[in-house]
Formats: sequence, C-alpha cells, structure tokens
Amino acid sequence: MKYLLSCICLTFSIFSSAGVYSSSAPLHSALRGYREPAAAALQRYRQRLAQYGIRSIQEDTPLGLVKPLDMLTYEKVPAYQNATVATQSFVKVRDAKFIKDVTHNMVRRSSWIFPDDGCFARAALAVQNLKTWNMPVPAKLFIFGNLTVKTNNSPNGSVSWWYHVVPIVMVGQQPVIFDPAINPSGPMYLKDWIATMTTDLKTVSFSICKSTSYAPSSPCSVDSTSNEPALDHQMMYLDYEWNRISDMKRDPSKELGDSPPWSQRYQSRQF
Repeated sequence: MKYLLSCICLTFSIFSSAGVYSSSAPLHSALRGYREPAAAALQRYRQRLAQYGIRSIQEDTPLGLVKPLDMLTYEKVPAYQNATVATQSFVKVRDAKFIKDVTHNMVRRSSWIFPDDGCFARAALAVQNLKTWNMPVPAKLFIFGNLTVKTNNSPNGSVSWWYHVVPIVMVGQQPVIFDPAINPSGPMYLKDWIATMTTDLKTVSFSICKSTSYAPSSPCSVDSTSNEPALDHQMMYLDYEWNRISDMKRDPSKELGDSPPWSQRYQSRQF
C-alpha cells in the first residue's frame, strides 16, 4: 500500500489553453492551474493520493526530503567525464526516437515539444535510455514551488508547474541538468536552469533522489522495485504534442520527424 501510487495510471484529459487543471489528469501531473498557488496544487495532489488510501507523504520521498538549494549535496550524483560527453549524452536523450506512434505511422521522441506536463515520464525514459546506452545513469532532481517557464511551445508563451523533475549529473564540480523541454540546445548549469522557472530561491525547494524515483511521492533513497508506467504515461502526451504543434500553425510531421525546432548540430558546452 505504501507505494501503491507508483502503479496508478489515470485518464488524461485535455488542458485548456488557459492552463486550467483537469481533475482527470494523471495522478502525478505537474501542471499548476492558472494563478493556482503551488501550495494549493500540493494539497490537491495529497487529496488525490488519499483517494487511493495514501493518507500521508512518506519521509523517504521527494516531497518528504525537500530542502533549500543551499542545503543540497551532490556526492551521490553520478559524474560525467567532461562537458563534451555530457553534451553528447544530452543530444542522444533529446533526439532518440523509440516510441512507436501507430496513429501517425512514425517513431517518436519523448514529448519535449509539449512542456505543459509529463516531466516524470520524460525523465524516467531519459534515464532508461542512458542506462541502455551504457552511460552513467543520472540521479533525479525535483524542484517544488510556483514555477513558470517561458516557451515557444505554448500558445500562452509560458507553462506553469507546481513541481518539475529532471536528470542531474556532475561535470567537474558543477551539477548539470538535462532538460530539453526547457532548453533543447544543451545541458544547463543547475542555477541557470532554476532561473528559467523562478527568480526567488526562497520560494522553491529541492530533492535529489535515485534514478528510479518517479514522482513526488515515490521512493527517493532506495531503488524502486515497481515497474513505473513511464512509457504508458508518455504515450498519453504524444497526441497532445502533435495537436499542440498543429494548433500553433506549425507542421507536426516535420517537427516530430526529421526537422525538430532545435538544430541538428551542436557544439560542446563549456560548463
């Protein structure tokens, strides 16, 4: 029962262009409704957990272990050899086509062009792919708060979350983030990544967890033994990504095919 939530998969409903939260969104939805405080979104999450018998957040979860940025430690975050290796790994994560889209008869990438929601699935699949490629497996970084990021992939010009989760690695002494949904051009320093979502560090908190930690109430410091439905969850967002691109008068067959909105060439970032 303690980790029953990790196997729960709810029906996804379309979010309105105003970012209004839908009660039938996936359990772990990161979407924060228009002008909805993060505290209210967290309470809503707790209420939804309670519907499945999860009455309290366990201590060993991303939510149970939150702390301010200056209290984070990185000794358990896997290290990458250098900036070039990190950038090459990022590009593989960003560009990998591995999800069969029967509806549109194509193989798809993760839903980087639909940033509204689904970070939990994208991060899990990124970790799984890096493991398959025999690369050092990143840890997971969770951020909680009133998060808003500007993006060209929303008709509103921005999307809002109450939490966000991404792979994190070390390059030298610097924590580095893989997050093509925010910045498809390359990895980011941790503080640069945070600055895309908030300007007030006092209003956000963080957890660094093992690579298997899936959602805000999943196990954090121990390996999860359940098969998280990351691919099933990601499949829910593929149609929304296609429709979003089409609604914005862009060509989804090109952007989701061989001509994504980011450059196919890259330069190694000097972290």
